[in-house]
Amino acid sequence: MALSFILRGFRLLLRPWGRDTAEQFWPFALTVFLGTTALAMIPAMLIMMPVMAKLQSYALAHPDRAQVMTGSGGTQITFHGPLPNDMAIDMSGFMGLTMAQGAVMILLVASAVARRLHDAGYSGLLGLVPVLLMINSFRLMAPTFQHFGTAFPDTEQFLTMFGSNLAYLAAMGGLIFLLTRPSQPHDNRYGPPPER
Repeated sequence: MALSFILRGFRLLLRPWGRDTAEQFWPFALTVFLGTTALAMIPAMLIMMPVMAKLQSYALAHPDRAQVMTGSGGTQITFHGPLPNDMAIDMSGFMGLTMAQGAVMILLVASAVARRLHDAGYSGLLGLVPVLLMINSFRLMAPTFQHFGTAFPDTEQFLTMFGSNLAYLAAMGGLIFLLTRPSQPHDNRYGPPPER
């Protein structure tokens, strides 16, 4: 049964009108979330492995500026003070990958989110609130962390980004709450109850 709801979600990718029950929505939404996350993990590891190797090489070559602890849980590197400018870490690839994963996920679930909100009696446009806040947070991250590792971020810039992230998380929590609301059992302004 869940497979039919997942396939239904893909069939209706370009149909934001109408209604979806929670039973129809969640298998599809969770599949998209888990699938896009899993697909992004391999490139993320490939991007971060050279960064981690560079940091570990620097730490081993400068024991007075860094401490390396290796155990059964992995390796932990603690730096004492900022890294020199030639050790600046370029996070643009990782950030680009994260933004791409988020964009693909949003595009895949947008119509289903609208239909689920309609089924509970809410406007599908409410699904845009966390999206806009997430875009703002990503926009603020680039300048905040442009000198990651070599300098501390500007306090005002960091607090603005942090506040935007908190607003995004609150909006996302609110959206998830609305997506769990019960179906309206009768016709509403978005149409009749969906067929099960």
